[in-house]
Amino acid sequence: MIKRVSLILLALVLALSMALIACGGAPAEQEEEEEEEEPQVVRIGFLAPLSGPAVMWGLPSWNVAQLWAEEINDAGGINVDGQIYEVELIAYDDQFLPSEAQKGAEKLILEDEVSVIASPLFLEPTFDVITDNNVLAFDMFGTNLGDDRPNIMTITCNCLDYWVASLVYMHETWPEVQTIAHVTQDDKLGADARFWSEIICDTLGIETVYDSPFALDTTDFAALTTAILASNPDAVDFSNTYPYFSAMITEQLYLQGFDGPVIASSWDMQLALSKVDPEWADGRLLNHWIDPDNSALPEAVQAWGVEYMETYGRDQYQPVAYVTWDQLTAWKWSVEQCGSVDPADVLAFMRAAPVIPTASTDLEWWAEELTGIKAMLSPQLWRLGMVTDGATEQVALVDHFEWWDENQDYILQRVEEAEWGRWERT
Repeated sequence: MIKRVSLILLALVLALSMALIACGGAPAEQEEEEEEEEPQVVRIGFLAPLSGPAVMWGLPSWNVAQLWAEEINDAGGINVDGQIYEVELIAYDDQFLPSEAQKGAEKLILEDEVSVIASPLFLEPTFDVITDNNVLAFDMFGTNLGDDRPNIMTITCNCLDYWVASLVYMHETWPEVQTIAHVTQDDKLGADARFWSEIICDTLGIETVYDSPFALDTTDFAALTTAILASNPDAVDFSNTYPYFSAMITEQLYLQGFDGPVIASSWDMQLALSKVDPEWADGRLLNHWIDPDNSALPEAVQAWGVEYMETYGRDQYQPVAYVTWDQLTAWKWSVEQCGSVDPADVLAFMRAAPVIPTASTDLEWWAEELTGIKAMLSPQLWRLGMVTDGATEQVALVDHFEWWDENQDYILQRVEEAEWGRWERT
């Protein structure tokens, strides 16, 4: 009789347990397990000029970062060794002011506790803050890198890669080009571009005949262009000149009868093409980049490229957005592979990896001899665009790794002689 009652009680207990579970109740152990599986949050800092004179660099990068984060979270987050993380972006507008950049780096690291900081361009005061706090950071300018800044790297673009690719292609496509004018604004971005473009042209046997920077408040582009053409250049290289300036000077090159190639990395191509005869632009305006919705690119790139153009408009796009997408994609792949969001773990994994994939292509470490450390991840083949029938189309894939292998001794010598910036080697 006692045994029968015990069995009945056990059955009632089991039935009650099943009913509780069906109604949303659960044993304590199961509740704890479910709590452990709740997504955590990983914070990504974004430090850039979202206002001020360099907003054309910061805003497109911030726009694409938001598209990237939305895509990742909508797909279920990031799986890091079985733990799901949702992405939280935290932006700080440094207004392209060194004092604000330092404040922004300190806030993102010390208050917001971000795991990584992405930026199209860091300003000088931020580097000590980032390095002292051992936070992983992605920059776009290789001249900011060095073995004393071991946790800062470039992904996809370090500027030197596309300077090399465009000038090598120009040399092969227009062998008649013997002289060149390097035209940039008077700031650090322009100074870096002029210095490196001249060295690259030296390796190609092209003489630099003009390299005077113009003031940021320049408005008389006719007079500026007259001075440029007085040096009799066969080609004009804008490199990192701000898009508005490139367009306005290009208009004057057209009006004043220039007939050589014109190169730039940050075209406002819609504005530039509105200023010149389309036939003059075709086959002449060389672009370091092609737009991300171009059919020559992988489908994964085209997907976000189309979304970007539909959301923000082509007039709000700059190639820095392309770089930011690859920065974040490379970081996501790395944290998933190494099973950690800790900056030190991710950095160690990335440095040990021979190849890191992005949406656009595989990236490899490049020119370690220049920075003294693995700091620049770059595609071996750089895509170049040319205006064709009123639009930028891919015209070449250029191997800038080969150029470095052939010229690195000369480059290192020139850098040492010039005591140039971050890449001084003694």
